[in-house]
Amino acid sequence: MRAQALLLSNQGKKVQEIVEIIGYSQRTLYRWFDRFNQDNISTVHELAGRGRKPKLTIAKHESSIKMYIKKL
Repeated sequence: MRAQALLLSNQGKKVQEIVEIIGYSQRTLYRWFDRFNQDNISTVHELAGRGRKPKLTIAKHESSIKMYIKKL
C-alpha cells in the first residue's frame, strides 16, 4: 500500500484522491510520506516489531506444551 501511495503521489494525485483509492486516512499517508522523505525507499517495508506479540512461545512454555501433548 505504501508503494502504491507513493507512486500515485508521484503521478500527481492529490492526497484526498489517494485516500479514496487505497482506503487509509490522510494522517497515515502524511506519516508515510514524511518517513519516505527522511529515509527514502527503505521505508516502503514494514518496520520490525509491528503487530501483536504471541501470548504463547515454545521457548518459554516448552515443558507445558509437551505435557499437554502427552495428555492427548
